Amino acid sequence: MKKLLFHFAALFLLLVFSGCEKNSILLSAEPPTGRKIQLQLKLEPGDIKSLKIEVETNSTIKVKEKTVLMKMDLISEMSLEVIEVSKDGVHLIKAKYLRLSISMDGPVKMKFDSSDVLDLKSPMGKIMGRVIGKTFTVKMSSKGKTLGFFVDESLNPLVKKQIEQSMKNFTIGTTFPEFAVDNGDRWHSSLSQNLNNIELTNNSENTLLKMGDGIATIGISGDIKGAASGKSNGVIDIDIHSGWIKSGKFSSTFVLEKDNQEIETSMSLIVSGDEISKEISKTLPGAFIEEKAKKLQTTGIFRINKKGVHVFTDDANGKTYHCFNKGVKEKVAGLIDRKVKLDARFRNRNGAKITFMTYIVSVKVIKD
Repeated sequence: MKKLLFHFAALFLLLVFSGCEKNSILLSAEPPTGRKIQLQLKLEPGDIKSLKIEVETNSTIKVKEKTVLMKMDLISEMSLEVIEVSKDGVHLIKAKYLRLSISMDGPVKMKFDSSDVLDLKSPMGKIMGRVIGKTFTVKMSSKGKTLGFFVDESLNPLVKKQIEQSMKNFTIGTTFPEFAVDNGDRWHSSLSQNLNNIELTNNSENTLLKMGDGIATIGISGDIKGAASGKSNGVIDIDIHSGWIKSGKFSSTFVLEKDNQEIETSMSLIVSGDEISKEISKTLPGAFIEEKAKKLQTTGIFRINKKGVHVFTDDANGKTYHCFNKGVKEKVAGLIDRKVKLDARFRNRNGAKITFMTYIVSVKVIKD
């Protein structure tokens, strides 16, 4: 069973980080506009983009005469800063993991969220937490193909190896054609991957479905072959000006057979990308993960601002602290707009305007 779970985890990482499960034509293409566009990555040095991936899987695992069910959810958040762009459009990008969250239910149960300070202190956190804030560089062509990468040498060797193997086909959802396209035009792309002796190839057909308001919508349908076999489908929205992904929804079903074991999996994935300002980037988890937590022992009030963010205001000086993780928010859920006595911890990188409250030791309502 341990070997089976290892193969499943390897396949899961491969699909998530290489983008192999994304794909399909869920909509019919709109009529051609008569104005073809050239889809390509056109970022500028200094641009900072975000990439968030949310994956949900449900698997049936068959080992000999036993059948077990497994559910796995993963959330990955990254920032990607463009370092330089060559004359021929090759982008050198510095990538950083901001958050990793994994939840597994089945024969093996596990929960880890790097945004939770207590989780970072767990055995799993001591391994996975080392990824947060670490950087690696990726070279991408103007057509979205990965040309090479370098992973931080200080990472845990096991985690480093997994990232190195899975990042060989890092993608923002698809690759772009060499020719200009209009609604209804199609092109093919192929990705191959080998992770822990699990070899996969994903051949997909891409179709430009529509254009409007600076967004190109692409439908992608693919066949997964190799150690696993199955189908994948989805739709992504690409910003025409920059070539960066705005959003996408994908689904896939596949079967993996290995060592007389079989895993049948259905997977859904949501991906989103956006712009990150340089000022905000200074406040992100990876920017202050190494900063030592400081004590905050005071009185004040927790409120929820117009953006839905939990914020604490210190009575002593009026300074505000943003609630950073789920654990902090849960502790103050019933204390909004009430004066409290607080013993907490916060982190802040020098020069950043936002301070994050990362852990609450105790919080009590002050009675009138």
